[in-house]
Amino acid sequence: MGISKQALAKSVDELEAMGAVEKIPDPLDGRANLVRLNPRVFLAGLDALREIEHSFREEIGAKRMDAFFDTLLDLNTFLDKQEES
Repeated sequence: MGISKQALAKSVDELEAMGAVEKIPDPLDGRANLVRLNPRVFLAGLDALREIEHSFREEIGAKRMDAFFDTLLDLNTFLDKQEES
């Protein structure tokens, strides 16, 4: 991730304090924790994304929005290939 373990731990602690994630003991490594997204936060995020997409579709139209998504998928494929090389 390009950050120190301490910075990551602090970020996870902050997310846990906000209720966004939960830490559970790793059953395979007693020294470690697993971090899991709070399902309510995930679902709220999906609802927010749906609302944003709906407003964008109303503003620019379904055809342009579909083209935008296609472009994002193409860029994602390109970036994946760059990362593999």
